[in-house]
Order: sequence, then C-alpha cells, then structure tokens
Amino acid sequence: MQIYELPPGQFARVEGLFAAAWFDQAVIGAGLEGRQPVRVFVDDPDRPSAAMLCHPYDYYLAGGVSPALRQFIADAPAEAGVFAQLYGYCPIGADWERALLTDSGERLVVIPRRNFKYWHEAPPAPGQSARQAALRQAEVQPIDADLALQIDRRFRRAISRNWGDPAAFLQGAFGFCVTVGQEIAAIALPAAVSRRYADLDVETAPAFRRQGLAYAVCARFIGECLDKGLTVCWDTDGSNLASAALAEKLGFSEEAPFSELGSGQRAPPPLSSSRWTGRQSGDGIWEWAAKDQPGRDQAMGG
Repeated sequence: MQIYELPPGQFARVEGLFAAAWFDQAVIGAGLEGRQPVRVFVDDPDRPSAAMLCHPYDYYLAGGVSPALRQFIADAPAEAGVFAQLYGYCPIGADWERALLTDSGERLVVIPRRNFKYWHEAPPAPGQSARQAALRQAEVQPIDADLALQIDRRFRRAISRNWGDPAAFLQGAFGFCVTVGQEIAAIALPAAVSRRYADLDVETAPAFRRQGLAYAVCARFIGECLDKGLTVCWDTDGSNLASAALAEKLGFSEEAPFSELGSGQRAPPPLSSSRWTGRQSGDGIWEWAAKDQPGRDQAMGG
C-alpha cells in the first residue's frame, strides 16, 4: 500500500481532480498555481485518481476514495510531517465525506459551511456605511509593510496563518484596513488569491463593531478585485449568521453549501508512528509505504 507526494512542479497532474470543487476555488487554485505553499498527496504519481491538497487552513480531498490514501489519513503518520498542522478536511464529494467520518470513530464532526460569490460588475454602493465611517473619522487604506505587521499582532496572525509571514503576503496579495486615529479597527484581506479568484477574510476589532466599518473595508477590497479581474469568494460556518448577513448586504450570491470535517476544537488528529516509511525518488516524488499490518487493507476497502 503506497501513496505519493508530488513536488510543486507536478501539481498540474491533479488540476482536473480539483476542478470539481464548487467552493474555496481561490485557496485550491493558489496552491496548485504555486502562489501559496501546499502539499499534494496522490494515489498514483502518473495518473492520479485521488488527491489530498494540504493548505495551512484546510485539507481538500478530491477524486475517488483511494484505499491507500484513506489509510494514510486514518493513520496520520507523524513521519509525513503534515497532520500536526491539520485544521479540518473539506471533501469534494459525498464519498470522501462518508469515508472520513467512518474512519474517524466520531472524532470528526460535520461543520456546515455556506458559500458565496460576488458576481456584480460594480463594487457595493457606499451608502450608510460610508457616512458612518466618516462620522467615526475612519480611513480605509491599503495594507503596507508596517500595517501588515500590526495587523498580524492585533488580529491573531490574520496574515501569517495563511501566507507564512507579512512579507510573503505583500509579495503575493493585497488588502485594506480601516484605521480610526492610531487604531486598526477592521481588515479585509485574502486568505488566498489565484489567477481567477480571491477569498475574502474580514474581521473587525470588538470595540468597533456595528459601525459600518466592515462593510466599508469589504467594499474597497471588492472594488480592487474587480479592477484586477478577480471573482471574490466568501465562505463562513453555517452558524455564523452575522458573517452571512454581511455577505448578503454587500451583494454576494449564495451558492451550494459544503462541509468541513473537524474536531470540536479544530484540534489535529492523534499521530501514529512507525506505520509508514517514506523515501524520495529521483524525480522529486516522495513515496510513502504502509508497513504490513494484518487486516488494514480490508478495513479500508482494499
């Protein structure tokens, strides 16, 4: 039982599998295009029929349910150096969702996610939010190097958790913030940017909520994306009614929902050791082989 990790130069081999995703296209695309660091595991290095893309935010499963890849996920081998960072799985299709839930032994639960896109040709009208921002003497401005560092400290690594560090963000992305005096009150920046999509991440500091600042900074971000020819994506947990309401107020259209599978606290899985061994081949592909253990193939449908 083997799986393979592709080097970045070979990610094009799985683009067809991930084309089936109707959500998080910015995140998936940014990884496959080399704009953000991801890791990709497949069942076959030449003709993959199943793949897992590991992004700092979520891990995406595409294609058919491969017994070998399924076993690799269930074992979560420490040797691979990937599962300790897991936040949640996003299966592209019901078959992978069922397999992951079955194998987790109730450790994973379904977290419903809502999915929005901005399809208008013009950005949202400023309206009342602009007047509210003006009354607060708020200023919407692009994120520069100094602001990026401040934002990362103030908003729980809002930049570095997806981009690695503020420098990488400034090189590959853009964003805006609202300042009120010397304080950063709200931010709108992408969790990922691909050739076609930008995934919008918005947050407002508690003291500045319900003042129209999130709307104002999102409208500026959407306008910039339209100028760059990018479609803006928005997703949120099904329970986050405030986030969905803001998306609808901005003019986003809701599309088909999807599922994230995670633990209650979004904790990584328990890791195994000495169940898989890895070696790098000459073409940069890592080969991961499961050590023989009776009954494992049958348990995973092999």
